Amino acid sequence: VRGPDGSISEMVGIAFDVSELKQMEQERQQLLKRQQALLENVPACIFLKDADMRYVAVNRAYMELLPASVADPIGKRDRDMYPARFAADFEAEDRRVLEEGRELHKEEPIRLRDGRTAHMSVTLTPVRADSGEIIGMVGIAFDVTDRKRAEEELEEAKKQAESATEARAMFLANMSHEIRTPMN
Repeated sequence: VRGPDGSISEMVGIAFDVSELKQMEQERQQLLKRQQALLENVPACIFLKDADMRYVAVNRAYMELLPASVADPIGKRDRDMYPARFAADFEAEDRRVLEEGRELHKEEPIRLRDGRTAHMSVTLTPVRADSGEIIGMVGIAFDVTDRKRAEEELEEAKKQAESATEARAMFLANMSHEIRTPMN
């Protein structure tokens, strides 16, 4: 407050204790770092899309599923990155999850950046706001190539075993006939 001669005679100050706010911000930053570390180090391929089917986040493992020409998928849709026939299928599945609000499970072969083909088990799950409104989706994909190969090998072994059993049965039937004929 200034006096009649213009000199300062009083001063008023207001102070706020922001230590609690600073502590909360530090804890929030730590939580974000932990979440990012978890996302980046999980071997599963993980992505998050918004309700417009645009990528919001992807982890390092998911980058291996994207075409080599894609350096950063954030803000893009599948049609911006994949050939039309693949993008149309991906977007139809995404739309179904977003509209129906239910998980979708599928297995499909996917060509990796290094040229190999991997068989992936994919789960698409809707993400809801507190109000219940669907605001996006999360996708998680696991490489099940080894399991698929083992299933195929097991199926082949089963076929061979069935074929051997059938051949044995035919052999025994023929032998039985050959033995009985001279005796009769």
